[in-house]
Amino acid sequence: MEGAGFYAHEAFLAEKELPTKALDAITKPHWHEAMQQEHESLVANKTWDLAPLPKGQKAVGSKWHFAPKLGANDEVTRYKARFVAKGVAQVYGWDFHVPSIHL
Repeated sequence: MEGAGFYAHEAFLAEKELPTKALDAITKPHWHEAMQQEHESLVANKTWDLAPLPKGQKAVGSKWHFAPKLGANDEVTRYKARFVAKGVAQVYGWDFHVPSIHL
């Protein structure tokens, strides 16, 4: 049945609430582990550095996104957490130096 996976995923989301805040997610072991894996990946890939905030500048906001990954039978195979910068607030040349190119 075409689109059945979409409806099963939609049903999963209706049944189980996804965390909307890191503080909610960190209390659940499977989401906490997903957050740890994402942090370890960011550190290992050297995608960002902690640096002092220059005087008069505001930090770019960030957010956690959470999503379960479903297998062929619509069972949860993995919990995925992504830590992302709120890109709309970034300024090229100041907040980042290499534009993202998605192919």
